[in-house]
Amino acid sequence: SRQDWIDRFPFEPTHHPEITFDSAVYDPSNLPPREERDEAYEQHRDLVWNHSFLREFYESRLPYTEEFEQMHDIIVEEVGEFDAIFDIGWAFNSLKGYYQAMAEAPDAIYRKNAQVYQPQPPPQPPPSIVDGLSPQQLAAYKALPGAVRREMTAEIRASRSKEMRERIKAFQASQRYQTVDMTWLDRAEHLKGTIIGALLMDHRTRQPLMSKELATRIQERLLNEIPGEGFLKMGNEVFSYSQTYQRELKAGDPLLIK
Repeated sequence: SRQDWIDRFPFEPTHHPEITFDSAVYDPSNLPPREERDEAYEQHRDLVWNHSFLREFYESRLPYTEEFEQMHDIIVEEVGEFDAIFDIGWAFNSLKGYYQAMAEAPDAIYRKNAQVYQPQPPPQPPPSIVDGLSPQQLAAYKALPGAVRREMTAEIRASRSKEMRERIKAFQASQRYQTVDMTWLDRAEHLKGTIIGALLMDHRTRQPLMSKELATRIQERLLNEIPGEGFLKMGNEVFSYSQTYQRELKAGDPLLIK
């Protein structure tokens, strides 16, 4: 029953007595120019954003749903104790969004001119100048006079260095966001991938949580074992960094840390 899950709910709002809101360092209603944002600003901003996410998490109905309980239990079965609220929240958002996207006409446009990150594999350095030579060619190369061989080697290396620079430049360009018309099926596939991304790293501490292989296995279990019908009834509510809860803060208010 839902009461059983509420009774064993593994997360509890926690404040630190020395971590409080300081509007003189970070004021959500009055952001300074980017060039004026120092390290203290960045650190306090992150604390405030984390607080707003955690407050929305605890006040939302989503963590108390059967689907969230199933997600949590599958993750715990695979990795043991799991208290990374941000990451299970983002994974839940992605799983929910996946089922909602799959309920739409697959070829219908979800968003025109969407900016989509499409990474490509990095270029590999050119092989050694003797790689690929037959034994006869290698013997002929080694038989060349030293000065001739050094000159030939320098020319080949210069040519390959130029080629590598061009390949790196093309690679860097390929890492930029591409503009595409995203269909609902594209959206679903993208969200399916972000489930894995959410589970890989603790987005608060920037520390790894698990291997990609384990995150992929958990993703597959989530998709196979949690029925999608319940997600379709949840509407648009998601876990997020609530601007409302940030603006409600007053100087000295304690900030949630987990």
